[in-house]
Amino acid sequence: MVEYKLPIITVNPDGSLRGKGDLLEDEEAEFAKMLDAAGIDMIQVA
Repeated sequence: MVEYKLPIITVNPDGSLRGKGDLLEDEEAEFAKMLDAAGIDMIQVA
């Protein structure tokens, strides 16, 4: 089994960014599809 921890950045109501990742919420869905196609078994969103 291969797991990938997908760190994302969210946008706070004041416009500031929150998180330690490097993908914004709208980018993470597309990246998750690419991981699935590559054979990743489990994605942990943090």
